[in-house]
Amino acid sequence: TIDTGIVKMPTIDTGIVKMPTIDTGIVKMPTIDTGIVKMPTIDTGIVIMPTIDTGIVIMPTIDTGIVIMPTIDTGIVKMPTIDTGIVKMPTIDTGIVKMPTIDTGIVKMPTIDTGIVKMPTIDTGIVKMPTIDT
Repeated sequence: TIDTGIVKMPTIDTGIVKMPTIDTGIVKMPTIDTGIVKMPTIDTGIVIMPTIDTGIVIMPTIDTGIVIMPTIDTGIVKMPTIDTGIVKMPTIDTGIVKMPTIDTGIVKMPTIDTGIVKMPTIDTGIVKMPTIDT
């Protein structure tokens, strides 16, 4: 673990294998990993809230925005989420496979996916209200 920031809160790893975490931000809250394998998390933003991973495999999350709220993944496989906006509200994925979500807007409200497969959602607007997929 390479920490070039100012303050880093504890990292608790109860999994089998965890790849490196590189933190170049100012403050990073705890990361709790109870899965089997977690790929690297690169944080170049200012503040990142906790990420709780209870699935089997989670691919990298790249956050180049200012604030990203928690992401809870209880599915089997989640592909990368790239957030280049300013604020992103939580994404709860209870399905089996979720393809990438690319958000280039300003504000995106929660997306709840209870289906099996969801193809990508591209949001280039300013405000998007919730999308519920059953």
